[in-house]
Amino acid sequence: AVYNFFWGQFADWYLEIAKTRLYNDDKAGARQCMDVLLHVFLSSLQLLHPYMPFVTEEIWQVLTGRQGSIMTSSWPSQDGKDEATRASFSVFQEAVRSVRNIRAEQQVPVNKKISALFTIDSEGLKSQVLSEEKALQFLCKIEDLTIIRREDAKSLSSEEHIETVVNDGFCVYIPLAGLVDAEQEISRLERQAGKIEKDLKTLESRLSSPSFVEKAPQKVVDETRGKRDDLAQQLSMVKGRLETLKVAA
Repeated sequence: AVYNFFWGQFADWYLEIAKTRLYNDDKAGARQCMDVLLHVFLSSLQLLHPYMPFVTEEIWQVLTGRQGSIMTSSWPSQDGKDEATRASFSVFQEAVRSVRNIRAEQQVPVNKKISALFTIDSEGLKSQVLSEEKALQFLCKIEDLTIIRREDAKSLSSEEHIETVVNDGFCVYIPLAGLVDAEQEISRLERQAGKIEKDLKTLESRLSSPSFVEKAPQKVVDETRGKRDDLAQQLSMVKGRLETLKVAA
């Protein structure tokens, strides 16, 4: 639980989001952000101390100016849970994951900035998303973020946009134009599909042989079937992406 919080929440999310507040002209906001970072980091050291006593003690001494041992410090306490903020942040995380998944599936270069269209039914949720717009754009590498009405989204062509659902009232649309070099990507995917088909044919031929299925150890047969299923799934994904790109091109 401590590892998941420190690495999965604090480092992966808050530390990244904090960069949008630390490196701007709002000095007071940056100072407040630094205070929160330090408080959470020191509290995390206290939680980790029973498992990593020497490392956490040394870091604690450096950060606190050697004002007492971490062993004698007060244990972190919790004033209460802000469920509304937690729920809001969960939606924020899902939105980021949705855009990142599209980027990964379309193999968009890491540093390439994209455009995005959001439809958000709830005014409250829309306000929350806009309040973290800079962080959202930073984490997703979005240069142009537009929030549109659901009615307007109906006119968006499925051949020109990729749609993903964040939740019941929140959808993301990413324009395909300019994401990748279509011709190069189609050529690459066709080569990839050819290789997968060749490997898949080899495995299917092996599995169709009675001598292999009957004489090979069951573990080997099961592993071969697993590899065949994985390749079939990969081929389906590659062909789906090829179809999308060819339509858009």
